[in-house]
Amino acid sequence: SPASQDVTASQDVAGSSRSLAVSRMRAAVAASQATAKFSNLGQSIARAFGTDENSSVAKRRGSSGILEASLRPRHRKGAAIAEIAFDSGTSQYCLISDIAKPEDLFEAVLLPEWGLQEPKLLLSIMGGAGKMKLCAEKFDIDGFSKGLVEAATRTCAWVITGGTASGVMDIVGKAMKEHDKQRQVPCIGITPFGGLTTKWRAALDSAYDAQEASDFILPKVDAATARRDEGEKPETDGKIPLAAIQENHSHFIICDNGQVGSKAFGSEISFRASFEDHVTLETKDSSGQSQVPRVMILVNGGKISLHSLVKAIETGCPLVVCQGTGRIADVICSILQSLRDADLPMCPTTSE
Repeated sequence: SPASQDVTASQDVAGSSRSLAVSRMRAAVAASQATAKFSNLGQSIARAFGTDENSSVAKRRGSSGILEASLRPRHRKGAAIAEIAFDSGTSQYCLISDIAKPEDLFEAVLLPEWGLQEPKLLLSIMGGAGKMKLCAEKFDIDGFSKGLVEAATRTCAWVITGGTASGVMDIVGKAMKEHDKQRQVPCIGITPFGGLTTKWRAALDSAYDAQEASDFILPKVDAATARRDEGEKPETDGKIPLAAIQENHSHFIICDNGQVGSKAFGSEISFRASFEDHVTLETKDSSGQSQVPRVMILVNGGKISLHSLVKAIETGCPLVVCQGTGRIADVICSILQSLRDADLPMCPTTSE
């Protein structure tokens, strides 16, 4: 099926020289487990949010004494790092500014506190959310799900999505639940805080507000408090549904730009692009070459996905488009097919 062909192409894509279109994706490299316990929480939060006098953030104080803590949302006072307790297990999350610096997040949270090992491949999943409708005759969801997790496990990859319980993000989360029961694969949702439902925002705020900057405790949010009541209609902003957190992701980076409602959707895209660039471009071998290739996989998708694709392509990120999933994905496939039929080059040359 088109889905299984796309997913099994990961090895060839990872070894390619940043080509725009890829035909095969296969998994390689041995599996490893990328989970670990939290340790030295207070010290690392202090480094991240500028309350440690010896931290690089604290050393960037202005003459007024105000801390320039890149991770702290502009309208909030303290650190935000906690857990979400779902029926299926516990996930870690941090609530940060939409203009946070990825290097600060890595130094303070992802590596020392979440215990994530640096990946050998980054699989960035983009696509449709609330408007996505897939035809089972055109796209094998089960094959895609199984192939994605197998590829991620065998290549020691991180999987990045938008983290909400809709569209392709929900498919990926459920794939992790079904095919990665030991949570070997870090599945990280990068989510806009303002795009979440009122109940979810209140739940995350309850932990945030309970954690004073000097107390360094690890609050836990009960996901049950954010669920819709039986018979309750989905919350919308106009005609656009607001989002819930997808429970099968292992980690969440929740970006807050101060906006609430549908206008917040897409506010996380700039940070996500910077985050993925940091993973792929800042991790280098002795010769200076990037050690972490990135592959973007498109399933369906709309305006926000197209914006992300353009950013990724500009950095040379190869793209896997799942044909038969509709909308932007099928438009791209149609254009590529037209180029083939007209015997035109798939990618521009340096002279064009």
